[in-house]
Amino acid sequence: MKVAVLINGNYHPYLRRQNLHENIEKFQRIFSECDIYYQTWDDPQDRHIFKDVDIDLKFVSKPDPVDYDPFIYASQNLPAEVFDGISRFSKTSDIALKLRKFSCLQHISLSKQYNSIPKGYDFYIRLRWDAYLNDNFPLKDILKLAEDNVIGIATANNHDSIRKRWNVKSNNEYERVRSVRRGLKEHIDRGLYCLIDADNDYHSNRWNSFLSDFLIVFKEEDMEGFDIEDSYSNKGLYGAEYGWHQILCRKRKHINIDGIVSIYRNIDMSYQTYVKLKKSKTL
Repeated sequence: MKVAVLINGNYHPYLRRQNLHENIEKFQRIFSECDIYYQTWDDPQDRHIFKDVDIDLKFVSKPDPVDYDPFIYASQNLPAEVFDGISRFSKTSDIALKLRKFSCLQHISLSKQYNSIPKGYDFYIRLRWDAYLNDNFPLKDILKLAEDNVIGIATANNHDSIRKRWNVKSNNEYERVRSVRRGLKEHIDRGLYCLIDADNDYHSNRWNSFLSDFLIVFKEEDMEGFDIEDSYSNKGLYGAEYGWHQILCRKRKHINIDGIVSIYRNIDMSYQTYVKLKKSKTL
């Protein structure tokens, strides 16, 4: 079995560089039997972040920004119930608008990387630089599920199973945030996960039109027939999770998985990170 791991996008400057180096070591261990490809953006910030990283890293240029809101476009073209309880559409701050506007860069980054590598792999795994994986990530089990389904994995830090168990009662916001992050990390470290399919009413991870995207497993056939960069240029690409579903779930059904993968932005318990994320309104 041949598997390509495609690590692309950016590593957030607010996150600690130590975690980046630890992640690369973990990725290389977990996916030791796979071909791993590394890519990031060719701009001064990412050049600086990756300057001490000793891997075969490809730098690619960012696309020219297109003036539209990919999330609002998605909400205008998908069933209204898909967006029940999702607050990001109602946020109107400059930072919120900017984050929504640039939410398609991750799709374009994958497109550039996927188009540049050899084909013929049985599976492709799209992975974020800042993903936090369980040490014993069940790769064989996930690939078995991916035989018949596109797989999207992301642990929801706002799900009741996390908040009710770990959220402390405190007037100090940082203490509350830290407790939930600690609980989320422990949840990942335990290695438990659940499958979310069409029969689940899982409000924080809507199954329909939504592909969890901290780690995605797909086949070559899933990418065929959709021009990501052309869709973006013509203001036709949905944002983030909805865009991943739009691109990869046209031919096969998908399963979302809650557990075993998160991102450092959601588990970092340091006060410094808390301050930075709060200031940037990405907490």
